[in-house]
Amino acid sequence: MTAPNLPQPLATELDPATWDEFLNRSERWFGQVPAAQASFRKLAEDVLDQLHGPHLRQLIGEVVDTARRHEAQVDELYRAIGGKPPSPGLLSVGGQLLSKGQEALGALQGLATGAQGWWDDLHQLFLASLNAIRAFSAAEQLGYALGIREIVDLTFPISLEKFKHHRMLQEITNELVPLAILYRMGV
Repeated sequence: MTAPNLPQPLATELDPATWDEFLNRSERWFGQVPAAQASFRKLAEDVLDQLHGPHLRQLIGEVVDTARRHEAQVDELYRAIGGKPPSPGLLSVGGQLLSKGQEALGALQGLATGAQGWWDDLHQLFLASLNAIRAFSAAEQLGYALGIREIVDLTFPISLEKFKHHRMLQEITNELVPLAILYRMGV
């Protein structure tokens, strides 16, 4: 294709009511971010409490510290669109309920697979990590769609960090499968 045949950008003006509705819809979605992040952080803290090996404690400790930092940054999403962050107590309860639900799912899965309890929690942490990545990545895409750079500047580096930790959790989870299933040992 030659340059003149390429599609050209299309600027669409939005009326104030449509723009406000887009911001309201984004704000409702942003509620997913702190719930997913709080759940992830809570599961990470629970897994850290179960680990005894210093190397694994150091790695998961880094995940916990980063999860706390990410959770503290969520309010900036609301500020970027002129919204008000939800009550911290409400988010904490929502995150705890979500993490307990994930733990129950892990326990059920453990019964079916015969894996050791701590490994089920580690596996649930791995899944919660993916859920938190999805929440931040979706917020990032909303930032691009709305043209609000502050949202992208916040979420893009968080998503990258979360992907790095997610990959590390995958490696740890896979490395510990033989201990959990064959030897039924903790770490």
